[in-house]
Amino acid sequence: MPSMLEEKLKDLHEKEIILLKKIDKENKRKDIYCTCCNTPHKIENISLIQTHWYTQPYGCNEGDYWQEGEVQFVCPKTQIRNRLLFDTFNIPWNERKDYNKNSELQFKSKYKRLFKEVIDRHEKPKGYNFVNNFYVNNNRSLFGLVEKKK
Repeated sequence: MPSMLEEKLKDLHEKEIILLKKIDKENKRKDIYCTCCNTPHKIENISLIQTHWYTQPYGCNEGDYWQEGEVQFVCPKTQIRNRLLFDTFNIPWNERKDYNKNSELQFKSKYKRLFKEVIDRHEKPKGYNFVNNFYVNNNRSLFGLVEKKK
């Protein structure tokens, strides 16, 4: 038979699940603006492209794997690919994998699953038009991401 503390913990966990679902519902409705046309697009209505880059084999047992790269979306209005970029220049190189300091890691963790779909790309498409999009980076507080150091 569970103790009273275990029952309280179970109840808190159930409430946490409900709140996380509500947060996801709110976050899906947030807008990301296209850099070209300055049109807002709701996260739940656009497809996210997750790029990957290849590390060739080297040495006896190094390389030969794909790594996750940047995220992008194609503007439904202009068909231009928006590269969602994040300014990490103020984060020391050895700290860029620290979730608490890296807004790009936080964005992928919180929002990636909320897009209409996630398309994995393991090669660079030839001849596509793209723009650099810093909207999320410049509005970190709106997306609940760590702020830039000054």
